Amino acid sequence: MGIALREEVPPRNGNGKTFQDPKVRFPVHTSTGKASGEPGGIPSTRPDTHDPKITFLRSVPLFADLASVELHRIADRTAWRDYRRRQAIYFPGDPADALYVVRQGRVKISRLSEDGKEATLNLVGPGEPFGEECVLDAPARETIAEVLEPVQVLRIPREELASALHAQPAFALAVARLMGGRRHAAEVRLEEMVFKTVRSRLAALLARLARNHGRRTAGGILLDLSLAHQDLAGHIGSTRETTTLTLNQFKRGGLLRIDHCRILIRDLAGLEAIA
Repeated sequence: MGIALREEVPPRNGNGKTFQDPKVRFPVHTSTGKASGEPGGIPSTRPDTHDPKITFLRSVPLFADLASVELHRIADRTAWRDYRRRQAIYFPGDPADALYVVRQGRVKISRLSEDGKEATLNLVGPGEPFGEECVLDAPARETIAEVLEPVQVLRIPREELASALHAQPAFALAVARLMGGRRHAAEVRLEEMVFKTVRSRLAALLARLARNHGRRTAGGILLDLSLAHQDLAGHIGSTRETTTLTLNQFKRGGLLRIDHCRILIRDLAGLEAIA
């Protein structure tokens, strides 16, 4: 698969300042001079608009309804992290000790079988969380989170989420909605695997990607992410060879164009008709 070993790049915010996770190397210090989580450390009282973490979390539906005091408490105990393309954020067996939210870039969530076959479960983009199994007290990861494009994520420790779940019923409801959405997506994909051909599954996937990750251009809808043929094959439960043959059929039919792993959807209605 070509997944790189984890090597974290010191994360930076928009002002160029470096943030560190206190559990990894150095504690993040508040304006009091004490580290967050240490005795005497207090949640930040800065206005929301002056804190990039608060502003970002407010834009994420999962955290939008949290009370300000809870949001500040969570923000003061989180850390930005940057990863390169094809780098793994976590592997199966790693502790399920945090939730991640994508600020920029895209992440692929997948499973590996014992014989090395890959099944893509989800593609996560800006403003979307992943690793939510930690909220359910899962002891370890069962999936791989691999970076498709250079990504910056906000890492939120599990204990902070558990506190918010007990303190804020609205947050518990938002988590339930997230889990319900994940389950529905999995059911749709299972139905496609059972009842649809590879051609139909690939057309349905490309149509979904166009709606969720597409950007309209003069020539059509550009999928704003870099996907290798193996990535697409893993998502529809097919082989790379069969996926490539089907993509070439779509190209000859004028449905799309491919240039260096960038896919331009030229006829979305045509793909939806095949799906």
